[in-house]
Amino acid sequence: MIQMRLRVATYVLVGCSLSCARPGAGVPKPAAVPVYAEPHHHLEYESKFVRVLDVVIRPGDTTRFHIHADRHAGVLIAGARTWGQIVGGGALAVAASSIGSISDNSSDALPLTHRVANIDTVDFHLVLGQFLAASGIDAPTIAPDRTMQLDRETARSRVYRVTLAPGQSTGSHRHAQPGLTIQVTAGTVTWDGDAVAARSVGSRAGAWWWREAGHTHVLRNTGQLPIRLVEIDWK
Repeated sequence: MIQMRLRVATYVLVGCSLSCARPGAGVPKPAAVPVYAEPHHHLEYESKFVRVLDVVIRPGDTTRFHIHADRHAGVLIAGARTWGQIVGGGALAVAASSIGSISDNSSDALPLTHRVANIDTVDFHLVLGQFLAASGIDAPTIAPDRTMQLDRETARSRVYRVTLAPGQSTGSHRHAQPGLTIQVTAGTVTWDGDAVAARSVGSRAGAWWWREAGHTHVLRNTGQLPIRLVEIDWK
């Protein structure tokens, strides 16, 4: 009987911590940190235009409450079932998103403070670029071809999807605006063209490259697997 009471008490405490906390309910708000200071959101690069965040949440892990104060765009590298909780509110279950899904908070009310938990058996992996400043460069959309298509356009960015079969390459194209290229799936990408300002290590799912304005390149799949990439230009 004592053991049963302890289990019930534990259930009530956990349940209230996730679903009973409401503004004005007398529950103190936990301390929150900027998203780039949250331990699961690894700050990999920063310039006047961008912060590149590599977000990895292992199975069973929960992030700290963190603050999204800037617009961002990025792409899901590995999906997992998660729940999210806005500070002062209850936890909401989130179904696993598909690899390659675009993360775009252009229409969200900011700042947003929340935390996320991975309730799956696989990693949750996301690469984000935060918009710290506009490029101020007015440029037309890059012409689509068989490998490259415009996915979306927001007030801050244009997002292109690139799909390359083994041995296939994009045409030579110029990015008038600075931006971020992210490799979504595994494989080997050869980068032919102008040097990049910064990049991650290697060619792999989750690899990224930061391009300065006026960058011209060709992306080439030199491996044995189809490869998907996302290119984000800063408006």
